[in-house]
Amino acid sequence: MTSKRATKRRAPRAELSARLRANARELWLAGLGAVAKAGAERRKFIETLVAERSKAQEHSKAAAQKALSTLKRSAELNRLVKDLKGLQGKATAGAGKLQGLVQDQTQLMLSRLGLPTRKEFEALSHKIDMLAASLQAGGAAATKRRARRAA
Repeated sequence: MTSKRATKRRAPRAELSARLRANARELWLAGLGAVAKAGAERRKFIETLVAERSKAQEHSKAAAQKALSTLKRSAELNRLVKDLKGLQGKATAGAGKLQGLVQDQTQLMLSRLGLPTRKEFEALSHKIDMLAASLQAGGAAATKRRARRAA
Protein backbone atom coordinates (compact mmCIF):
# COMPACT_ATOMS: atom_id res chain seq x y z
CA MET A 1 0.00 0.00 0.00
CA THR A 2 0.85 3.50 -0.11
CA SER A 3 2.31 5.34 2.68
CA LYS A 4 0.70 8.26 4.47
CA ARG A 5 3.28 10.53 3.08
CA ALA A 6 2.51 9.53 -0.49
CA THR A 7 -1.20 10.04 0.15
CA LYS A 8 -0.54 13.52 1.50
CA ARG A 9 1.44 14.31 -1.60
CA ARG A 10 -1.26 12.94 -3.84
CA ALA A 11 -4.00 14.86 -2.10
CA PRO A 12 -2.52 18.27 -2.90
CA ARG A 13 -1.79 17.08 -6.42
CA ALA A 14 -5.35 15.89 -6.92
CA GLU A 15 -6.69 19.08 -5.38
CA LEU A 16 -4.38 21.13 -7.56
CA SER A 17 -5.41 19.14 -10.59
CA ALA A 18 -9.10 19.67 -9.72
CA ARG A 19 -8.52 23.41 -9.25
CA LEU A 20 -6.66 23.59 -12.56
CA ARG A 21 -9.50 21.76 -14.29
CA ALA A 22 -12.05 24.08 -12.68
CA ASN A 23 -10.00 27.14 -13.68
CA ALA A 24 -9.54 25.80 -17.19
CA ARG A 25 -13.27 25.15 -17.43
CA GLU A 26 -14.03 28.67 -16.15
CA LEU A 27 -11.57 30.12 -18.65
CA TRP A 28 -13.11 28.05 -21.41
CA LEU A 29 -16.63 29.17 -20.45
CA ALA A 30 -15.47 32.79 -20.12
CA GLY A 31 -13.94 32.57 -23.60
CA LEU A 32 -17.15 31.12 -24.99
CA GLY A 33 -19.13 33.86 -23.26
CA ALA A 34 -16.80 36.52 -24.69
CA VAL A 35 -17.16 35.04 -28.17
CA ALA A 36 -20.96 34.92 -27.79
CA LYS A 37 -21.06 38.49 -26.49
CA ALA A 38 -18.74 39.66 -29.26
CA GLY A 39 -21.03 37.94 -31.78
CA ALA A 40 -24.06 39.71 -30.33
CA GLU A 41 -22.21 43.03 -30.26
CA ARG A 42 -21.02 42.42 -33.81
CA ARG A 43 -24.62 41.90 -34.94
CA LYS A 44 -25.70 45.11 -33.20
CA PHE A 45 -22.75 46.96 -34.71
CA ILE A 46 -23.54 45.65 -38.19
CA GLU A 47 -27.22 46.57 -37.77
CA THR A 48 -26.19 50.07 -36.71
CA LEU A 49 -23.90 50.40 -39.72
CA VAL A 50 -26.67 49.21 -42.05
CA ALA A 51 -29.12 51.72 -40.54
CA GLU A 52 -26.60 54.55 -40.89
CA ARG A 53 -25.86 53.50 -44.48
CA SER A 54 -29.58 53.57 -45.25
CA LYS A 55 -29.88 57.09 -43.79
CA ALA A 56 -26.82 58.24 -45.71
CA GLN A 57 -28.17 56.70 -48.91
CA GLU A 58 -31.52 58.46 -48.45
CA HIS A 59 -29.74 61.75 -47.77
CA SER A 60 -27.47 61.42 -50.79
CA LYS A 61 -30.42 60.36 -52.97
CA ALA A 62 -32.38 63.44 -51.86
CA ALA A 63 -29.36 65.67 -52.54
CA ALA A 64 -28.88 64.10 -55.98
CA GLN A 65 -32.56 64.58 -56.82
CA LYS A 66 -32.37 68.21 -55.72
CA ALA A 67 -29.28 68.77 -57.87
CA LEU A 68 -30.96 67.07 -60.82
CA SER A 69 -34.06 69.21 -60.36
CA THR A 70 -31.89 72.34 -60.28
CA LEU A 71 -30.11 71.24 -63.46
CA LYS A 72 -33.44 70.58 -65.18
CA ARG A 73 -34.73 74.04 -64.19
CA SER A 74 -31.48 75.61 -65.39
CA ALA A 75 -31.71 73.78 -68.71
CA GLU A 76 -35.34 74.86 -69.06
CA LEU A 77 -34.41 78.48 -68.33
CA ASN A 78 -31.58 78.32 -70.88
CA ARG A 79 -34.01 76.96 -73.46
CA LEU A 80 -36.52 79.73 -72.67
CA VAL A 81 -33.83 82.40 -72.97
CA LYS A 82 -32.78 80.97 -76.33
CA ASP A 83 -36.40 80.93 -77.50
CA LEU A 84 -36.89 84.53 -76.32
CA LYS A 85 -33.78 85.66 -78.19
CA GLY A 86 -35.11 83.99 -81.32
CA LEU A 87 -38.45 85.73 -80.89
CA GLN A 88 -36.69 89.03 -80.26
CA GLY A 89 -34.77 88.64 -83.52
CA LYS A 90 -37.98 87.85 -85.40
CA ALA A 91 -39.75 90.83 -83.80
CA THR A 92 -36.87 93.15 -84.72
CA ALA A 93 -36.91 91.88 -88.29
CA GLY A 94 -40.69 92.30 -88.40
CA ALA A 95 -40.42 95.83 -87.00
CA GLY A 96 -37.86 96.69 -89.69
CA LYS A 97 -40.19 95.37 -92.39
CA LEU A 98 -43.11 97.26 -90.88
CA GLN A 99 -41.10 100.48 -90.76
CA GLY A 100 -40.17 100.02 -94.44
CA LEU A 101 -43.82 99.46 -95.35
CA VAL A 102 -44.90 102.56 -93.42
CA GLN A 103 -42.26 104.68 -95.16
CA ASP A 104 -43.24 103.34 -98.58
CA GLN A 105 -46.93 104.01 -97.93
CA THR A 106 -46.14 107.51 -96.63
CA GLN A 107 -44.12 108.31 -99.75
CA LEU A 108 -46.95 107.02 -101.92
CA MET A 109 -49.53 109.17 -100.10
CA LEU A 110 -47.32 112.28 -100.30
CA SER A 111 -46.81 111.79 -104.02
CA ARG A 112 -50.58 111.30 -104.54
CA LEU A 113 -51.22 114.56 -102.69
CA GLY A 114 -48.66 116.29 -104.85
CA LEU A 115 -46.35 117.11 -101.95
CA PRO A 116 -42.59 116.95 -102.51
CA THR A 117 -40.62 114.03 -101.19
CA ARG A 118 -37.75 114.50 -98.79
CA LYS A 119 -35.23 114.28 -101.63
CA GLU A 120 -37.17 116.80 -103.70
CA PHE A 121 -37.48 119.12 -100.69
CA GLU A 122 -33.73 118.89 -100.00
CA ALA A 123 -32.94 119.59 -103.67
CA LEU A 124 -35.28 122.60 -103.62
CA SER A 125 -33.69 123.86 -100.40
CA HIS A 126 -30.26 123.55 -101.99
CA LYS A 127 -31.43 125.56 -105.04
CA ILE A 128 -32.82 128.28 -102.76
CA ASP A 129 -29.50 128.48 -100.92
CA MET A 130 -27.65 128.80 -104.25
CA LEU A 131 -30.04 131.55 -105.44
CA ALA A 132 -29.66 133.42 -102.17
CA ALA A 133 -25.88 133.24 -102.48
CA SER A 134 -26.06 134.41 -106.05
CA LEU A 135 -28.35 137.31 -105.10
CA GLN A 136 -25.95 138.36 -102.39
CA ALA A 137 -23.06 138.20 -104.83
CA GLY A 138 -25.10 140.10 -107.47
CA GLY A 139 -26.16 142.72 -104.93
CA ALA A 140 -22.56 143.32 -103.92
CA ALA A 141 -21.53 143.68 -107.58
CA ALA A 142 -24.39 146.15 -108.23
CA THR A 143 -23.32 148.19 -105.21
CA LYS A 144 -19.77 148.31 -106.56
CA ARG A 145 -21.04 149.50 -109.99
CA ARG A 146 -23.12 152.21 -108.39
CA ALA A 147 -20.17 153.28 -106.33
CA ARG A 148 -18.02 153.55 -109.51
CA ARG A 149 -20.61 155.52 -111.37
CA ALA A 150 -21.07 157.89 -108.52
CA ALA A 151 -17.38 158.52 -108.31
